[in-house]
Amino acid sequence: MKRLLFACLVSAIAMPLLAQGAWKQLFNGKDFTGWTIGGGQGNGFGTVARAGGAGNRGGGQAPATPQSTNPAERGWAIENGVLTSAPVPNGGRGGTLSTVDKFHDFELELDYKLDEAPNADCTPKLGEKMNARSGQMAPEQNLSKDGSCVANSGIYFRNGYQLNLGRREAGEYVGVVMHRVIPGESIRGNVDWLSTGDCGAKNHTYLQDCSQFPEIRKKNDWNHVRISFKGDRLQVWLNDKQITDVMDKPMAGEESWVEPAPISFQPFGESGGFTGKVQFRNIRVRTL
Repeated sequence: MKRLLFACLVSAIAMPLLAQGAWKQLFNGKDFTGWTIGGGQGNGFGTVARAGGAGNRGGGQAPATPQSTNPAERGWAIENGVLTSAPVPNGGRGGTLSTVDKFHDFELELDYKLDEAPNADCTPKLGEKMNARSGQMAPEQNLSKDGSCVANSGIYFRNGYQLNLGRREAGEYVGVVMHRVIPGESIRGNVDWLSTGDCGAKNHTYLQDCSQFPEIRKKNDWNHVRISFKGDRLQVWLNDKQITDVMDKPMAGEESWVEPAPISFQPFGESGGFTGKVQFRNIRVRTL
């Protein structure tokens, strides 16, 4: 009896730890259970139309037609147990695929595959601009001239953060990017790279000489990604090699970035010019 009581006590103590750290499959490989289409995010990523927008406040415009939250109607499909971006039916508008559940401190693992742009010259266009911190002229990355090269996807979390899934040879890294205005550092006005990931992971430095770093992303093949975000520390691994390890505190106006939020996936080809797709599989998460 004492042995049984001891076993029950150990089990009762262990249960909360198991519940907190247990892995949960986010995609069952069969349907969109647990997934929806996001209604827009505060950082500008993946924003979709909302019913009764600002233009309707004066009563002069008809309310916007609500967009479907069914992933199958907004540019997503399931093919052979794999989650994939797909053409939007009937000329509709694609949407960001989001988990119904919200997460704050978490670890996420998945595999992804990005279609390549065949026979495209993905060499970035280079220039220079003044760096506000150093006061020196520094290289500026203007991305590849070929839109098919910069077509990308991404994973969003905690409202403000995105793991960009792009091609480093085109100036679109596998790294952490956000919509944050930092004079002298943000590109295109409000795009700030917290880490350029597979091209060196130097904070707030967009253009780098990627030739200094071995290629980690496998082209036209499956890549394994692991994200760990606990407190202010964000870490990312690509194919079991760490590419990001940074600390970040939300700035003024970014208070919602510390709140639990869905984990979301961006449709492929945001920049246009290429009708490829991004695919995801083996998606699982656990709280930290």
